[in-house]
Amino acid sequence: RYLYILEGNATIEDATNSAFRKFLLEDATSLFCLHDAIGPHPIPSMVEYAQGIVGRTAYKQLKDLGVKQINSIIGPSFIASNTLGIFSGFPANCSHRIIVESSDIESLFKKENIGYPYGFYSKYIDKIKAELPESYPCISPKLTYLQESKKVQLERVSDIDAMKACVEFYNDEGIFPSLEDGYTLAYAIKRAKKMKCGNIVIAFTSNGEKDKDYILKRLNEINK
Repeated sequence: RYLYILEGNATIEDATNSAFRKFLLEDATSLFCLHDAIGPHPIPSMVEYAQGIVGRTAYKQLKDLGVKQINSIIGPSFIASNTLGIFSGFPANCSHRIIVESSDIESLFKKENIGYPYGFYSKYIDKIKAELPESYPCISPKLTYLQESKKVQLERVSDIDAMKACVEFYNDEGIFPSLEDGYTLAYAIKRAKKMKCGNIVIAFTSNGEKDKDYILKRLNEINK
């Protein structure tokens, strides 16, 4: 059965908190599926393993195509299930792993904002400054660990560059990516221009129809 979230502002944060409360009370009688690699162990590892089929399939397909070198694997920091899934499908030493987030919210992720605000160790947003009611409240604990241990590289691009990348990709490919993928695309384009040769693997998370109207409206406002 589906769980409809009516509490709070019905954001992703509210849905996550509600799901964990239900899990504590009904774990013996209900099966719960979380869409992202968040929460206490072993939930992030379970989600990462399930999503790893995408990464394993991509790695096999590239080998079958004769691609021998992958220079970078890039994914968004907020959609950890997809990013960890693509990371885990490739051998640890075969490429450079990069996560990308918005440079416009960099100040919201202060160094001291690492702890247990949602029951698991993670890097979380400074809500006093944040004006992002629909955003993810924190980064996956696994991505937090990988970032702190220098096993992945963190890069940032501006919101405007991300939105422009979404439109550029739509014009070229006929598919409108999600805003999260816009950050990944914008950084990948920037990185590719500096490369003489090689290959980049990008983790795409979802279709961007839900973001399309917002992105086009914001770009029109900026261009006026």
